[in-house]
Amino acid sequence: MKNKLFDICQKNDISLSSEQLEQFETFYDYMLEMNQVMNLTSITDEDEVV
Repeated sequence: MKNKLFDICQKNDISLSSEQLEQFETFYDYMLEMNQVMNLTSITDEDEVV
């Protein structure tokens, strides 16, 4: 996931640190976990989230 996000951000002149990329991945994992308990979002596919 980090590579996809990094590439998209680079193409759009958005710079993210490695820490920010890690935080986004942590958020994504947590979102998926919580989405099993309650319906937070219908978008769960990694590519769609990125």
